[in-house]
Amino acid sequence: MRMVQTGDKSPDEQSKIELVSVAGSAGGIMAMREILSQLPIDFPAPILYLQHMSASGRSALAEVMQWRTALKVRWAQQGEGLRAGVVYLCPGGWSFIVRPGGTVGLVPMETRLDMLRPADRFFSSVAESYAHRAAAVVLSGAGWDGSEGVCALYSRQGTVIAQDEASSMVWGMPKAALATGCVDLVLPVQDIAPLLVNLVRDR
Repeated sequence: MRMVQTGDKSPDEQSKIELVSVAGSAGGIMAMREILSQLPIDFPAPILYLQHMSASGRSALAEVMQWRTALKVRWAQQGEGLRAGVVYLCPGGWSFIVRPGGTVGLVPMETRLDMLRPADRFFSSVAESYAHRAAAVVLSGAGWDGSEGVCALYSRQGTVIAQDEASSMVWGMPKAALATGCVDLVLPVQDIAPLLVNLVRDR
C-alpha cells in the first residue's frame, strides 16, 4: 500500500487528478450520496459513478443523487465529452469505458461475466486513458468487482481509495480491492470527499 501525500511536491512534480471514477454495489448509493454532499460546487474534475443495478425499469438514481449535491448529476450518454463538476451515472445494464481525450463510452453487459465485473472494465479503461491523472474509489458492495481494474490503475500510478469496513454496508468490493495490495488508502466514507478535493487541487 502506498501512502498518498498532498501538497508536499514542487509544482513541477505535481500530478493533479483530472478524473474521479467510482464504483459500488450494495450500500454504494448511500456512500456516494455522502461523498457528493461534501464536494464543493466548483469541484474541478468530472466524476463517473457506476452502481451495480438491474437494466430493467427506470431508475431514480439521478434524482436521489441530485438531492444531496450542488454538482450537476446526469446519466451519461454515448460518446459525450466529460466536463469538470459534472457527476455522470452509468445506466443499468451498461458499463462505462473512458476513452483518451476525455469521452465516455457505454458498453452493454451481455454475458454473466459482464454483469459481475463492470467495474473492472471501467477502472481498466480509466487506467489506459488517464493513468496517474485519475483516482478510483471502491465503495460498499458485495463480490470482488473492481479488484482487477484498480490494479491496472495502481500500476500506472493512479490513486486508489477503498471505503473502510466500519462505514460499509457490505465490505466485499473494498475488501477484495484491498486484498490485491493495489489500494493507496482505506477511509471511512466521510473522509473520502475531503481527500478528493485535495487530490484534484493540490497533488
